[in-house]
Amino acid sequence: TDMKKLRRNMPYTPMRRAQSSVWFDRHKISQDCPEHLESIDSMCDHLSAIVQEEIRAVIPKHRMVIGGFSMGGAMALNLVWVLLLENASQWPLPELLQFHGTADELVFHSWGEETNSPLKKAGLNTSFHSFPDLNHQLCNWM
Repeated sequence: TDMKKLRRNMPYTPMRRAQSSVWFDRHKISQDCPEHLESIDSMCDHLSAIVQEEIRAVIPKHRMVIGGFSMGGAMALNLVWVLLLENASQWPLPELLQFHGTADELVFHSWGEETNSPLKKAGLNTSFHSFPDLNHQLCNWM
């Protein structure tokens, strides 16, 4: 199967002015820190255009997967929300899958649960999967 992977590098400075490559900017990594909405909206616009290009290239919507790790996952959630609002009648939303390590020291497990809970309460089909002792990393879960 053909699969396109997209990586985006944007400098940001949340930790003592150290630069890192991420999908959108953050003032700091903290649950109580306001989102940097201008940065998120700009990236959503960019990614929405890419999705529309794929649709014009005759890629069926049911064959698209939008996902990511860490901030990429947060960006995917934002993008799908924007696309859903813009195309509510045209885009049936599939199940939202979230995976999170219980030992994540950067994005705490509780933050993932607190992201999933209101989505589920709003009626979205979601499932949240916890991985015991997994830190902030990818794993072979299949």
